Amino acid sequence: MSNAIKSRLGAAAAAFAFLICFGGIGAFAAWAIGATIHDGMRAREWVRVKANVERIESGTTTYSYQWQDKRYFGDRSGTFALGGSSEVDDWDYRMEALVTEALQQKKPITTWVNPDNPKESMIDREIRWKLLLVFLPFAVGFGAAGITAFVLIGRDALPQKARPKGVPKGSYAGVPLLKPRARQALFQWAVAFVWNAVSLPVALLGIPSLYAEGAWFPLVLVAIFPLIGALIVWGAIASTWAALRDGNPFNARSAT
Repeated sequence: MSNAIKSRLGAAAAAFAFLICFGGIGAFAAWAIGATIHDGMRAREWVRVKANVERIESGTTTYSYQWQDKRYFGDRSGTFALGGSSEVDDWDYRMEALVTEALQQKKPITTWVNPDNPKESMIDREIRWKLLLVFLPFAVGFGAAGITAFVLIGRDALPQKARPKGVPKGSYAGVPLLKPRARQALFQWAVAFVWNAVSLPVALLGIPSLYAEGAWFPLVLVAIFPLIGALIVWGAIASTWAALRDGNPFNARSAT
């Protein structure tokens, strides 16, 4: 196997690795955000029904309700597609207090039931926007990084255009517009822009409220993203300086 083929196979493997790892995280986070908003919007058309809390076990609340003389059971508390609990807001605290009081005092709660599919229900149809903001950097930042890396690295896996005979290297139309270091700097600036465009607004919105609530773990998690953004900007500046020291960032090109 020739070195050229090995190089192309290596580039293809690297491109797919970036797409699967970074793009996969981004796609999963985007799905969680989209599914949560979709279910919250759908629930606006649902019907309010009284329900009885049957049991609370391992953080899951099971409740029963009547719809058209038939009894149904549900265990979905809110709109968040992944379920579970978090310290991003006080939603889990309020929900736990509500269902615990209802179970202990044998009093009914209110649930929202889908009239087109009565098996589908939830206790609270509020969309937790603050929680979704935590997932937004994963969706946009990792997704954009995975796709960009896949495109740029994957180009090296494609067959290269042959240089016409008698034409010096670097003087035919297939030569990239920018030199390698200039392309690297441009790519880093693109990643820095996407990353910071997402992480900085989230940090500015989330950190003050998280600090006031004493939610230290999500605060540290949110603060990590602008720190990574600053490191990416520093890397882009360093790459730009290296490209400028090389002189003209453009390759020599002429139509042939």
